[in-house]
Amino acid sequence: MKRVSSKALLMSMFLVLAAGNAASEGEKILDLTAVLRTSYSLGGDTAAVKETGEAIYLAQGDTNKALATLKNILIEHKPPARALNDNEEVDIIIFRGVLTTLGKIELTKVVSKDNSFEVYAKYLDITGLNTPSQPAVIIPVGKLPIGKYSAVLYVDGELRKKAEFTVRRTPFCIDLRGKH
Repeated sequence: MKRVSSKALLMSMFLVLAAGNAASEGEKILDLTAVLRTSYSLGGDTAAVKETGEAIYLAQGDTNKALATLKNILIEHKPPARALNDNEEVDIIIFRGVLTTLGKIELTKVVSKDNSFEVYAKYLDITGLNTPSQPAVIIPVGKLPIGKYSAVLYVDGELRKKAEFTVRRTPFCIDLRGKH
């Protein structure tokens, strides 16, 4: 059996750690404290919902505006946004669907790298309750620079959904109405 000096052992451990950190360079794990988690994102008003399955949607503004955007898409049948402005906060909405039982979404992590967001989640079902639910999470990601982006959803390690979107320069407007 060959003996290894403690110095050589420490050096090899350092190299392994350095290699692991180099692989994740440029990645940022987002803080999940500002995430809105809800099992009743649409309230009881689900009769008009046509798209009842899981999806990734995008919104701008605070979490209340994002929740209103989700309702507009699913209840009012407004088209989901794929082009967003660079001067407003961006939210990624993960919608699990309209369920006949109580369901939840548990985020494990959200990773930002270059122009992509990877959302890792687990789905939880509360059995024995016949309480309909519409689980969703709203993930604020902040203001983004102009460019093309993607958001990918992994549930239990399996790729489930992908959405692409663009952040564009905010249109320039001048208010020509006179003030009296």
